[in-house]
Amino acid sequence: MSVSSWRHPFDFFPRFRYFPLIMAFFHRIWPKSRTPRKVSGLLICCWLALAGCSESPREPVTGVKASDGVSAGEKSARQPEVRVPDEIKGRWKAVRIAVRHKTDGSQEVYTVDIGSGFRLADSGISLKVTAFLPDFVMDGPVMTSASDRADNPAARIEIYDGERLVYSGWLFSLYPEAHAFQHPGYGFTLVDFISVRQ
Repeated sequence: MSVSSWRHPFDFFPRFRYFPLIMAFFHRIWPKSRTPRKVSGLLICCWLALAGCSESPREPVTGVKASDGVSAGEKSARQPEVRVPDEIKGRWKAVRIAVRHKTDGSQEVYTVDIGSGFRLADSGISLKVTAFLPDFVMDGPVMTSASDRADNPAARIEIYDGERLVYSGWLFSLYPEAHAFQHPGYGFTLVDFISVRQ
């Protein structure tokens, strides 16, 4: 054991640090009698009882701080979830996304199958469409479609700069400025959607 790690026994039982002084006091009062031995035994028993009863219990250590308010399982359960009903998957096949070049104001429209993507020419920017909801609604953490009608069309997209994901969110046809991806060179808009019957 190193010198720096050694601790005095009184560090573990701080209430005993005054015990020798008390015993010396009683020995001085009754130096020639057998009373100090009896008193010593009595004091030791009392001191142990007091030390055990008065120590406040320690708080249990857990993986989640008390200030967090919820457990790790509850946090993961509240993460947003995209739920595409089966009838929607078989009803819509692609979307059209307009890309506006902010430098000259020109615009190109790309037709993208759901689950596919495209890359902008002369640029490291690429876009992928991961889901489409024709009637976007949000029920708690779940994002889904209330019907198969195009009442509130929304496309879930991912935008990459090279291999790095820089944006993951939604494009809304009726609200093009809502949560729009901010890029110094390009703007993205959901302009149309294609059903399997078209």
